[in-house]
Amino acid sequence: MIKVEPKIFFLAEPCKNDDGIEAWLHHIGGDEAVACLDHVNGSDIEQLVELLARRCYKSYAPGLNPNVKKIRTNSSDYHENIAKQRHGSVVANGGMVTYAIEDVSRVFTHEIVRNTIGTERSQESLRYVRLTDIRFWTPPLIANATDRKLVPHPFRGDRELKRQVLMNPIDIFDHVVDACEWAQQALADYYDINNIPDFETKKKLTSAFRRVAPEGLATGIVMSFNLRAMRWIIEQRTSRHAEEEMRIVFGLIAEDAIKHWPMFFQDFQKVDTNDGLFEYVPVYSKI
Repeated sequence: MIKVEPKIFFLAEPCKNDDGIEAWLHHIGGDEAVACLDHVNGSDIEQLVELLARRCYKSYAPGLNPNVKKIRTNSSDYHENIAKQRHGSVVANGGMVTYAIEDVSRVFTHEIVRNTIGTERSQESLRYVRLTDIRFWTPPLIANATDRKLVPHPFRGDRELKRQVLMNPIDIFDHVVDACEWAQQALADYYDINNIPDFETKKKLTSAFRRVAPEGLATGIVMSFNLRAMRWIIEQRTSRHAEEEMRIVFGLIAEDAIKHWPMFFQDFQKVDTNDGLFEYVPVYSKI
């Protein structure tokens, strides 16, 4: 068993096409509209969202829309107003950002796939990827329980069932993971899978072997989010009521998102929940 900790990697965000944007703005409102680029700031995706939002009101310059006599010229203020007005469609339309999430359990991945709106996912497939050493993250609740107590003997013989042994929770976790790791190797040896030339047969065996792998084994998933969805997922999944591993991962994503897109996430407040973790709570929820 290889003990690991959840981690994230920021991979990508949209890149704007400056020539296309300038031609588009010139078509809408000539040089007056193009001039707004002098005060549209931030990362590429933040600039795109601001330009999309301004298209809704034709608010690139005063007077382009006869109803608009004054415009905001500070991008941070503009994004705050988008959130305040809950104009979330333009945030979603700005494009997707992509994170690799590694060394998380299949408990995590089974749960996060429920967040389907505004996300896409690509996950390691244990139908194809055969396990050898099992990577495993141990929840602190288990890792921190050091006192040993009498528990049923971990083997299944009649004699052992009547015995008890001193173990703590981490001993129990380690025993189960070691047994699952042994099962992967024993099955591979039984079928001599390394010497099977046919990949289709290997795939079928690998798919069968995964049924004796623990749900807590570490895996990897790559996720893309539009930032409207990301705001809601961070709020939901860092809540003090959320599952612990979820809170750890999306706390990491929240910190990275605030660094990369400070105008999008300017209304998020980091709240200490006195359990070693934090909630990230927006002033404007579910825009």
